[in-house]
Amino acid sequence: QRGRIEKAKRGRVQGRHKGALAKRRRVAMATAAAAAETQRRMAMVAANQVDTRVEMIAQLDEQIADLDQEMHRLQRGGTAIMMSSNLIKATELAAERKKLADERARLAGEGETRRRREPPTPEQKRRGPKH
Repeated sequence: QRGRIEKAKRGRVQGRHKGALAKRRRVAMATAAAAAETQRRMAMVAANQVDTRVEMIAQLDEQIADLDQEMHRLQRGGTAIMMSSNLIKATELAAERKKLADERARLAGEGETRRRREPPTPEQKRRGPKH
């Protein structure tokens, strides 16, 4: 009888252990599925942001091209008085074009490749003659 009691206890302990392992597996699988779904959503968001940036860059390119044409038209000629006002207008357009070009470069990530200055080494910090 004692042997049967011990066997029953071991069976209950093993059953609890198997149940706990099964629960851990279910939790791990659910966590992995949630992580995969989150990654998929983040990839979609990133792709949408890239598409939006590409569209904005294309619009800025068109606006810059339009400003270039207008500036060229204004600089082509006319009387001295017309030239003066046209040059003033062309200068204003050039400033607007610069702003658009800067925004385009920012969206395209062209300004992000600059290297940061590295901190000076101990030799560079030293002032005066070396001894």
